[in-house]
Amino acid sequence: MSKLWWASAIGLTLCAGSDASALQPGGWSNQLGSQLDWKHPPSVPGYATPFGDAPRGSVWMQPARRKGAPLVLWIGGYAVSQKSSLSEIWMPSRFFEEGYAYGAISHGQPPGTDFARIRASLIEGLRTAVKLAEKEGADTRRLILIGDEDGAQLAALIATDPSWLAEAGIDFGRVKAALLFEGRLFDVASGLGRQSAQNAASLKRTLGEDPALYARLSPAAQLTPPNAPLFILAVPRDRETAAESEDFARTLAAAGVAARTVTMPKSRGEALTTLPGAPAHRETKQVMTLLAGAVGG
Repeated sequence: MSKLWWASAIGLTLCAGSDASALQPGGWSNQLGSQLDWKHPPSVPGYATPFGDAPRGSVWMQPARRKGAPLVLWIGGYAVSQKSSLSEIWMPSRFFEEGYAYGAISHGQPPGTDFARIRASLIEGLRTAVKLAEKEGADTRRLILIGDEDGAQLAALIATDPSWLAEAGIDFGRVKAALLFEGRLFDVASGLGRQSAQNAASLKRTLGEDPALYARLSPAAQLTPPNAPLFILAVPRDRETAAESEDFARTLAAAGVAARTVTMPKSRGEALTTLPGAPAHRETKQVMTLLAGAVGG
């Protein structure tokens, strides 16, 4: 059963299975507020809907102010965290203010779950999210996929491999853009080599060690048409973190796929008011202009 929360723009925190006390308006943010000096994002209406048989599989749905709005879907990464990553804090409220419907999908599988089960959960999440958005009056023919870190790899896979949406019963032509923050694993084999030993070992528990599978899971190897019409890669100033996004942007361009890069702050560890979607974030307007063009205004 869905439950309505006037949550403070922390959709994926609910999807990730945080306890209810942390989700009361201001509750989770006050915990962070004691550590960082930041302005709280505006509260926005939304609700969580569980799906599938995963322990924490759920979709956070945030309807738009008006019917017929484009739909943004945030694709959660491999880890099911107790807290939303910092770059998600402002994005839901920013998309609400810009007139979008917003959904966030958490596959809900435990750490170390094999990729096939995560894929199946995400496909069910896509199906659920689109149905919820349609019930709320969103225009799901104008779909934007978003991901962060390894969630960016998953969003990019959905935007380059039509089988994901086909299995969810969604026409691939609905995808108008993919927005990828600090992405990694666009080329799985080389991306694993850039991880710390601990991170690589953790990822291999899900991805295995089969080079043939790595190729199938690499968005950079899936660029035979169709692909999303536009990829926006949010590239941090941190050179080590930026390398994978920059490599993927070059691969996209070489394949004739439209790709734009937007330079972001050095890392998400900076003050929260500099993160994507925050009013003080210089590149937010650039990103929103690109997305508005992709969905037709």
